Amino acid sequence: MACSNNDHEYSDSSAGEDETQSQIPSAQRTWDKLFETLQELPKDVYIERLLSLCEHSNLSIDGFRDYLLIRARMERSETPKFKLIARKGGRSEDRKSKLASDCYALYQFTEGNSVADLMSIFTKTPIVDNEHTSRFARSFISNDDVCDPDSINQHSQPTTSTHFSMMETMMSYIFTIKGTCAEISQTLELQNAEIKDLQKQIKQYKQSEQTIRDCEAKAKNELKHVKLLLKEREHEVSEFKSKMQSYENDVKQRLNALEGKVGTVHKNVNELKDTYSRKRFVSAANQHETMDATDPTSPVPDICTSPSDHNSMSSSPQQKTTNSSAKQSPVNADTTKERGDNMAKPDSSNRVRTTPTTSEGKRIPSSPCEHSFCLAATTKVNTIPVVTSYRQEFNNAAVTNNDDEDEDDIGFSGYQRPRNRRQNIKRLFVSRLRSKLPFGDLSKKIQSFALSKGVTITFVRLLKTYTSNFGLTHSYSLRINVLAQHSHSVLDDQHFWPDGVLCKEWIPNYKSNTEQDNSWE
Repeated sequence: MACSNNDHEYSDSSAGEDETQSQIPSAQRTWDKLFETLQELPKDVYIERLLSLCEHSNLSIDGFRDYLLIRARMERSETPKFKLIARKGGRSEDRKSKLASDCYALYQFTEGNSVADLMSIFTKTPIVDNEHTSRFARSFISNDDVCDPDSINQHSQPTTSTHFSMMETMMSYIFTIKGTCAEISQTLELQNAEIKDLQKQIKQYKQSEQTIRDCEAKAKNELKHVKLLLKEREHEVSEFKSKMQSYENDVKQRLNALEGKVGTVHKNVNELKDTYSRKRFVSAANQHETMDATDPTSPVPDICTSPSDHNSMSSSPQQKTTNSSAKQSPVNADTTKERGDNMAKPDSSNRVRTTPTTSEGKRIPSSPCEHSFCLAATTKVNTIPVVTSYRQEFNNAAVTNNDDEDEDDIGFSGYQRPRNRRQNIKRLFVSRLRSKLPFGDLSKKIQSFALSKGVTITFVRLLKTYTSNFGLTHSYSLRINVLAQHSHSVLDDQHFWPDGVLCKEWIPNYKSNTEQDNSWE
């Protein structure tokens, strides 16, 4: 429809413009008429009609493209001053379609519209100004034949049917698009339903997330509470441990005190035993003295020996004296000399203290059981041996009272003292130590005494001894082995040992230790 109107306008105005058109070359008029014919057409229709007109009118599409370029440079100053790209190679239909597309781009640029791909139809070679005139001199018509502008109107009518076919095609496209839109709308509805479902799921997930966060906050609060309880329990446990430690220390102190008391009790028991033995011995001695006053030939009863030993003692009194002296074997030559001097003294050193007698010559009994003992002694005059020294009787009584030791027939046995090579032992010298106990019991007492004060004494050795007060008191010089870590405590005479006891470090030379100890009384 638009094409027919242009044709009528062209036919109406052709009569009034004969003079003007007579002055313009026919080629330029042809391009102007073609330019007016193709105005205001869509791109597809523009390209199709241009190809159709050029084919039926024997017009060159290259010439029309050059015409559009010259017109664009005349109407718009910003036209690129480069040569047009040459469309060569390939099929002729494709080449013509590309040239027609270039013509449409130049047409849009000439009309003042913006073309995005305008530079794609130009090369990078600049064009010279004198080429404008040569463009007009070129033959724009193929085969150098001039085409009449009216032939364009004649050939433009067949394009109307083509336009209608294009419209039908467009309508079919429109119906297809509508069907596609309906399908798309259905798809959109389905997608909207899916979106709603997803939104519901997201809402549920958010609720679940909120629930989880609430549980997490609750768990954190419970964990904090548990930590506080655990901290309180740990504090209570630490307090309980401190109390248990104090109780343990108290129990240890009490046990140490009890051990000290037990040691004191043992000491008192031993003293009672010694006192009882002395009383028995004094009673026997008094009875012997009384019997000597009446019958000088009667022997002294020995209460500390068994009847089986009486005959051996009576048959060899010298051997018994030797055995008793062997039990108190001297440690050095000084002790032997001292004991020998004591044995060489008059009989006054071996005599016992007698009880006073009455004016009638009768002795006062020293114990309630003495009367019965005297009666028994009178019946065994011939079987009881003579007592040469009451010291022997005291030592024999001390040995027979020790029921814990397993002795052989010879009266003594040896033992293997365990040694711990890892213990660091230090030797000390102890002197001025007096006791009524024999050395065996005294060594145990010393170890128990040290253990009650937290000190370990591993060994006690007798160096020197002296007996005084009728054999009732013994003075000792000892060498003791103490753990090295306890030696400082043992060397403190004022706080560790009883008053009067001296303790110093051991010197390997024996005489240097014993000679410094001159006080035995």
